[in-house]
Amino acid sequence: MTMKTIEVTEAIYDKLAAKVIGFGETPNSVIERLLKDVDGKSTKPTLDFYPSNDVEFKKLLLKNKKAEVALYKTNGEIEVLVWNASKLKESSNIKANIWSGYLRDWETKGIKKAEFSIYEQPEDTNKSSEHFERCEIFSAITNIPYKTLIQLEFDAEIEASEGSKCLVLTFIAGQNLGQLESNAFFDSSTNSIRVYQHETGYPL
Repeated sequence: MTMKTIEVTEAIYDKLAAKVIGFGETPNSVIERLLKDVDGKSTKPTLDFYPSNDVEFKKLLLKNKKAEVALYKTNGEIEVLVWNASKLKESSNIKANIWSGYLRDWETKGIKKAEFSIYEQPEDTNKSSEHFERCEIFSAITNIPYKTLIQLEFDAEIEASEGSKCLVLTFIAGQNLGQLESNAFFDSSTNSIRVYQHETGYPL
């Protein structure tokens, strides 16, 4: 595909950057998505796999029996789910499973993008294995994608109030927390996320 070069002001570039959905989305794809929204045309959600090779992704999914699913909505929200792939077989069609499962009725649900990620621990990191294990658990509870959460430093505790448990993640000051602003649980005044047990299907 032939690419053209255009010049925009820094202010317009910053606005485009703010419209990025997830990692890996380019300025070109942002503009394309916005133009489609203007035209009023419904387009199927894009699918991103991590690892990016869907053959390698399936291989690791068969081995690990689980993966993360992050569904990006048109209203800016992100829904994070855990894919239990214990019944997946070598002969299974990954994309057919996705469209008939997580992306069924995608228009009604307002899904514009879906990311499917294997839980992996980066090799070049000084974070402990415990950090990654906690991020794997907390990602689905807080609706923060695993690959976002593992990059952040936070303290976690379980509070009990009036018979209800609450997970509290307090993020260390000085980090870029802009990617959490669309999270319904995020309180920017305290740099924290509070999720009560009744708000999630996961036990605390």
